Amino acid sequence: EISFPNPNNIWSLRGLQQSIEYKHFLSRMNGQSKEECESLKLQLQESVKTYVSALTENQCDSYIGSSSNCLHFNCTSQDRTLSLSNGHNSCFSVRQGHATADFEVTGGSGLKGLDDRFNISNATPLLLIHGFMDSSKSWTKVMSSLGAERRIVSMSIRGFGDSNQFNEGPETKTNDHFSVDKLIEDIYQLLTEGHLLDRNGQVFIAGHGLGAMLAIGFSAKHNSMVKGLTLLNGSAFLPDSRMITVNSAGKSFSVKQLTQIFEKWMDPNTDLSRGFLIKRHKAFLEQFQFHSSWVRHKGKFIHILSQEDRASIMNETLKADVFAQGYTWGNAVQLDYRNDLKNIRAPSMILWGVNDTLITEEDQKTLMQGIKGTRKFRRIQGAGYGLVWTHPQEIATLINDFIRSFDDMKS
Repeated sequence: EISFPNPNNIWSLRGLQQSIEYKHFLSRMNGQSKEECESLKLQLQESVKTYVSALTENQCDSYIGSSSNCLHFNCTSQDRTLSLSNGHNSCFSVRQGHATADFEVTGGSGLKGLDDRFNISNATPLLLIHGFMDSSKSWTKVMSSLGAERRIVSMSIRGFGDSNQFNEGPETKTNDHFSVDKLIEDIYQLLTEGHLLDRNGQVFIAGHGLGAMLAIGFSAKHNSMVKGLTLLNGSAFLPDSRMITVNSAGKSFSVKQLTQIFEKWMDPNTDLSRGFLIKRHKAFLEQFQFHSSWVRHKGKFIHILSQEDRASIMNETLKADVFAQGYTWGNAVQLDYRNDLKNIRAPSMILWGVNDTLITEEDQKTLMQGIKGTRKFRRIQGAGYGLVWTHPQEIATLINDFIRSFDDMKS
């Protein structure tokens, strides 16, 4: 059974022809030597590539299914979980693009050890990494406005968002479990084991806040894998003396004081089951999350975000326990990537919300001077730390333009 959204489309007839060809390929693979299977596999990939190219040029979303194989092209976002070889379960949202095809054998294929899944992509995927205390859902509004020509993946850092459901054993309550090296390893394994790289083994990365720091660390360590890098409110280093204003009344904390607060929440003597402590903890997290998401209007401070948006963000924030929050913050503020910036070879774009009271313009200058491939720096007026929530359309447009500019560059 094969169905098409537009039976009059000439590529529908081509799709029927391709499906028949795939069946022939699979039947011929059964019982063949490994060398013969490899040859047939390459033919299969080329056949899929031809069809994907045709659909992409025709700008047509299609779904083709049969009893033994399927191709799907869509731009819907799906939540997935992948068990990584390091033992971590990575939770992420993925949105397939026009130029991405998953060919998946659902019947008996007889591939005898060969992969039964082929990812054919004409466009380099984009990985989105969220900020501190956020989750993959932080990118939802940006994701919906990003170009439909590529696969887009938004991951949840271990311990945050839906990833926290796997933080139940005693080993997940340790500092080592949330080390920056472990977080970067998670990114590497998600990309490689999840087949989220293009045919050249590369990916575009956009990181926000803590996600920007992880993107810096990953790009410096695995520079050949990163085709292009976007840093939003990023920093290579946060000194203990740096101050952050957390509310409209001007209440401020230093990075060192915030570290001490997170350590207090993790203290065994702090009983977070007590009602008033739960409220204090939630109020503290709210102030941190929305510390620069308000504006002064006619003598009053007004939230940029709606109450519904703030509730949605806090719902994700509260999924992380105090250990994920405390240890991740403590490890992040010890980072100093200033001498590693020179190892980043990927062309980069730096975006900064001018109202952020934690990450400064001086931090952006350090990034631009250190990353020699910096191609663009943009100040986002009216935005603070939460620019992915408050200015999603502007962020999406900038990322789209930056990534699409690579079509005119020599690889």
